[in-house]
Amino acid sequence: MTPEIAAGTRRQREQQFRLLVENVLEYAIFMLDPEGHIVSWNAGAERIKGYTADEIIGTTKGDKPALWALPKRQSPTPVAH
Repeated sequence: MTPEIAAGTRRQREQQFRLLVENVLEYAIFMLDPEGHIVSWNAGAERIKGYTADEIIGTTKGDKPALWALPKRQSPTPVAH
């Protein structure tokens, strides 16, 4: 395999992975840079957390503390027998 083909294959795999992550709706998937700024935000994060990528990318934990709050666990509902 030539270096050009290998590079093209790698770019294709990276693009496929990016499309997969961007389109997951059941999970909030995002990435932080070393300084703690949000640099990527998928559709699931938007659905679950309520912020669009345009609203959140570039912010930090200090900018939006509610973003980092975990939802309260609900107690299991007793089942009547």
